[in-house]
Amino acid sequence: MITFDIWLFRAINFFHTPILNYIAIVLSSVTEYGIFWYVLLLVILCINRKKNLKIFIFGLATLAANLGIVRIVNQFWVRQRPYQALDSVVRLGTMWQNNSFPSGHVLSCFAVSTYLFFVYPKLGKWLLLMSFAVAWSRVYSGMHYPLDVFASFLLGILLGCVVYRIDKWYEQKYGRADNS
Repeated sequence: MITFDIWLFRAINFFHTPILNYIAIVLSSVTEYGIFWYVLLLVILCINRKKNLKIFIFGLATLAANLGIVRIVNQFWVRQRPYQALDSVVRLGTMWQNNSFPSGHVLSCFAVSTYLFFVYPKLGKWLLLMSFAVAWSRVYSGMHYPLDVFASFLLGILLGCVVYRIDKWYEQKYGRADNS
């Protein structure tokens, strides 16, 4: 499986063009440190504070849980990033020194996108599409192996679903945040 992972990594990372490089750098940069998600959650909050306060809080909780998962997994699962372990890797963007698995970018993208898909399906579809593009960009830019990204995708979807279930439980127990 590891041989396939490296082969697939090389296939994705090998072919570079200036426009794809630009797209990959932009996608990775705007989602770095969760900046895109914090701004998006603030915009959602500002649109209708009363209705969206709970969504804002659960969105922030999703990002915090994502950070916790990444930190915990990094303590137990050590895998060098492709540009650290392989020769002739095309590298783009920030050169992180932590582990390749999990991908914090991909996990956070899919976690927040999945949660928002449940509460705002039209927006969520676009965010999930963007999340797939971010996942591609992390391999293309030499930061992660495809299996690391795939596992982070699965963890992100799971986290987004869990947060949504907690949101629904909270709503049943305490009522809707907007009292409607």
